Formats: sequence, structure tokens, C-alpha cells
Amino acid sequence: MTPVANQTAQQISSTVTISAATNYKVTNVSIAIGDINSEQSLALQSGVKKITIANRDNGKIQYTFVSGQSGTDFKTIPVKNHREISDINFTGKTLYFQTDKVSTIEIEEFY
Repeated sequence: MTPVANQTAQQISSTVTISAATNYKVTNVSIAIGDINSEQSLALQSGVKKITIANRDNGKIQYTFVSGQSGTDFKTIPVKNHREISDINFTGKTLYFQTDKVSTIEIEEFY
């Protein structure tokens, strides 16, 4: 039987600098009866590090970052919930969304 050489794991360390958001912007989008289940959009600020999306009222939110897909290929935020999205590059992105109730959609951008 041939002995197996001892192997040691090499420790790798690195430093990543993440700058925290220092400003934020709140946008409230009122959804009237004629806007129910219709796509709305919000161009996101340059340098945004995180966004949160919530419905002030009792409606679900469907959202995407692709125009025309908030009703077909989307993520859902259930009633009385919110979504926080971070760790992506929001530069040049637009948020597309719709809801199924008369309501106010609250969007916070942290940059």
C-alpha cells in the first residue's frame, strides 16, 4: 500500500471594499383605478446600491427590469410584504411594475 502525501489547504485572503449608501430617495407612485394591472416604470438613480419596493395598501406587486414583462415574466411581492434588492449594478436600469389594486407603490433607492 502506497502512503498518501499529506496535503494542506492554502489559506487565501482578500479584501473587498464596499462603500455604504449615504443617501436615499423615496418615490411614491399612485395607482388609480385605470392603472390597475398596467405597467408603470421608474428609471433608477445612477449609483444606486439597493432598492426596496412595497405596496402601502393591500395589493400584490409584480416587477421586472425588462420593459413589457411585468405581466408575463416577473417576480411577485405578496400582499403586505416588501422586497429589498441589492448586490446588482442598477446603473442604467429601469424598474417596471404593476399591481392589482388601487394603491400607492413605495420605492426607496439607496445610493
